[in-house]
Amino acid sequence: MTGNVARLVLSFFAVAILVLLIHILSTKPMPDGNENVLMVLVGIAASQTNAVFTYFFGSSEGSRRKTDMLHKIEAKQATGKAGDPVHVAPETDTPVSEE
Repeated sequence: MTGNVARLVLSFFAVAILVLLIHILSTKPMPDGNENVLMVLVGIAASQTNAVFTYFFGSSEGSRRKTDMLHKIEAKQATGKAGDPVHVAPETDTPVSEE
């Protein structure tokens, strides 16, 4: 499973669980003692859904993109070795005149 598919599946299930809990809370009559338990579950589901979206679509995603971009740039940098597109011939012992 690729990262994008896993991200979409996890996001879908997080939202589906939250929607299901809200639906149950709003349509089913609950005994007085159980309403608080369901409200706590809805709060937990909402915070976990927020965490999923923040991680996968927020700053962590931007950080991953930045890291990928830096690796691509690093791979293209000159090494100074023969065969490198930016290879420079070795320096000679000829002194440079200062004028």
